[in-house]
Amino acid sequence: MKKGAAHIRSAPFFARRDMLASETTRIGGTDLRQDEGGLVRMEPADFKGAKIALICDGHLIAYQRDDKADIPFPDMWDLPGGGREMDETPMDCALRETWEEFGIRVDRSSVVWERYYPAERPDAPGSYFHVAHLDGGFGTVAFGDEGQRWEIMSIARFLDHPHVVGHLKVRLRHYLSEMEAN
Repeated sequence: MKKGAAHIRSAPFFARRDMLASETTRIGGTDLRQDEGGLVRMEPADFKGAKIALICDGHLIAYQRDDKADIPFPDMWDLPGGGREMDETPMDCALRETWEEFGIRVDRSSVVWERYYPAERPDAPGSYFHVAHLDGGFGTVAFGDEGQRWEIMSIARFLDHPHVVGHLKVRLRHYLSEMEAN
């Protein structure tokens, strides 16, 4: 999908109907509703945060997290994004974090894909992963105060890098697989 597309490709999470106790159930901040086909569409009612892969000409921007024992994934390579503030939407969260961490303003129409990922713990809210295509490049980067350094790296290098946060590789591969299939 190109910049300016009418909508974002979003893939809802599905579960089997027999997993539910009633027609509408809430699990881990997520509303589950039965449909006529025997599947249950999970509508995220709450989420903890959002990440975004900013892509331009086969490259993305990433940063190396601080090497502190008291943070998740210390010293690993990460993508822009972070925790939700107040009543932000998933996209608002990802775009705000991108501005705070890199000084990059991303136009909402550049975001071409989003997916909700349930948390590993069933009682916890999940998170979102977005992809944006930046046709005009990354612009001037104003690196914030989190992380050791940033880099524009090829998507292939990011996916092969041994020190990238593992679930981000999986999520980026989900997007790339869907784009290949279409």
